[in-house]
Amino acid sequence: MARRLPILLVIAILLALVPARTAEAQRRTLRVGDQAPALDAEEWVNGGPVTFENGTTYFVFFFEEPRRDIDGMLVVAVLEWLRTMSAMYDFEVVGITGASKADVQQFSRDLGDDPQVAIGIDDRQRVRRAWVGASSAPTVNGSTMFVVDASGRIQYFGTGGEEEREELFPLILSQRYDASLMRRTEPLRRAKDTARQVGNWRLFEQHHAELMELDPRVFALENIEKFESLLLDRGDREAAYAFVAELQETYADDPRLLLDLAGYIADSPKLSAEQRDLDVALALVLQAKEGMRSDNPRPLAMEALVHLRKGDFPMAVRMQRRAFRVAPTAMKPRYLRTLESYQEIRDQRRDR
Repeated sequence: MARRLPILLVIAILLALVPARTAEAQRRTLRVGDQAPALDAEEWVNGGPVTFENGTTYFVFFFEEPRRDIDGMLVVAVLEWLRTMSAMYDFEVVGITGASKADVQQFSRDLGDDPQVAIGIDDRQRVRRAWVGASSAPTVNGSTMFVVDASGRIQYFGTGGEEEREELFPLILSQRYDASLMRRTEPLRRAKDTARQVGNWRLFEQHHAELMELDPRVFALENIEKFESLLLDRGDREAAYAFVAELQETYADDPRLLLDLAGYIADSPKLSAEQRDLDVALALVLQAKEGMRSDNPRPLAMEALVHLRKGDFPMAVRMQRRAFRVAPTAMKPRYLRTLESYQEIRDQRRDR
């Protein structure tokens, strides 16, 4: 009997752990696609209190102990990227920590105000439990982040790696991403792609219309694919550009789609010179500019590109110079390289 006691003890311990593990799993109920919980911090530094407002994207960081030596922290890495986005998108940055007010004030000074970070002091860890504790968000040294979209729903949690910064976050910022909707429509999108591959245009158009009915903003880029199918797959240039004219009306309040479409017409390597209508591309850029901030370098750079394709090299240089001037500091080297290449092309043409 004595020999069996350790085995029985092990079984008893394992059985005792089952309810605890089950309870832990049950507590992790916060998922991507859910409405974000409130940010009920006890006190705020550098802004706040923060409540989620429609139309604004929120980057919410959780960290334990602020450090004066902040190099390499999760919040700093993402802030560096957000600085390059500040003229292009509307967003707010929030920090939540259980640290002392003095430490938070010093940390806030170290971070600076570009962009401003409102930091909530979460002494009793209520906010952290409602977010981090209730989710499966991974942490690095106690830090993690959530992205709350313009409708107040969580679209991401994690450590904000380079892939997310380059691909996912711009989609969330431009309201072109809904994790729940993307999962739900995966079969429909696959069926649409198959219809295009086999040239079943009736079915392709039907599936495209179904996506537009579900959410024309999230699936806005599907319209560029439809334009491409009309122009390249079906060889109907007239119908393709008639569709562009429709988009200029139906997406008049979505300058980013108009700009993306202009870029496709002006710069896609799939299109031949005969398939490009650069006057239409320029009209799209000018329409998009009306709905975007004057310090956003992207529409200026796109206008420069269209002028370059049209052969107006002095105007291309002029517009790219304006884009360079308003570009965030971190992005200036890229805009400068493009400006120098346009200047070289202009000077070569002068010498001929």
